[in-house]
Amino acid sequence: MLCFDCHLNSCSCNKNMDSFWENLEHVISYKIPAHIKHALELSGYINPALANLTEADIPNIEADVRAVPEITNLPSDDPSLAKYWGPHFGANPSTFRFLTGERKLLLLIGQTVRDNGFACVVNYKVDRPGSPEEPPAKMMRVVQGSIADRELLKARILEYFMNRCDNFNEDEELQKLHKVGIFFEPSPTGPKGTIQCPICHSKYTIHKERSGSWKITNFLQHMKCVHKVKMNQSHTKNAGSDNDSCEANTRENLETMIMKVEMLDDIL
Repeated sequence: MLCFDCHLNSCSCNKNMDSFWENLEHVISYKIPAHIKHALELSGYINPALANLTEADIPNIEADVRAVPEITNLPSDDPSLAKYWGPHFGANPSTFRFLTGERKLLLLIGQTVRDNGFACVVNYKVDRPGSPEEPPAKMMRVVQGSIADRELLKARILEYFMNRCDNFNEDEELQKLHKVGIFFEPSPTGPKGTIQCPICHSKYTIHKERSGSWKITNFLQHMKCVHKVKMNQSHTKNAGSDNDSCEANTRENLETMIMKVEMLDDIL
């Protein structure tokens, strides 16, 4: 692939780019079409900003691709530019656009980087055991399962507070839980994750237990102690008087709280 910084076909930038795409294709288990790769590279998206890619950004990427002849000072019918047009627009590059399925793939790429972290994708095969052609199965399961884990864990967190807070729908801070940040990273020793508080952006490390449950006690304690989340009376009546310390109030309800996440059979 052409590096627009040095205009050479065999440079370190090129090798790093190929490695990035190879790792990403392992994660999503799909061969990404070359013209989509070239479009994202051309638009400068091979960096953490890729995690923020949205539908609204796609027309700008399409415009960048249509501007390739101007950027390279080459005519649109130059054979070296054919890789940008894909299989449908080589005869008329000025009308280039992504088809519906390609747009969905672009959004999936952004979501994958968002869910797993850009650094995680870049370093996906670092120090991996076994053949250099195949990623370790355990690490593969962690990355592929993280999207399912993320949505299920987010749903369990919302369910926990909705069932325990009468004012959930009216409380502006509790409503921010809909945007709680949950991130995962592959690890040969087992899944690891981070929950980022949507109110103050504090981060808490979470670990998956052998039972398949994610233990998030520290995050729940943070919400109750720091942000003073008030639970329904039925959930606090055994925790002591209103003057009890936060530690006493949360011991019964939060100390052993484990959020259950049901994993798909093919990632167990």
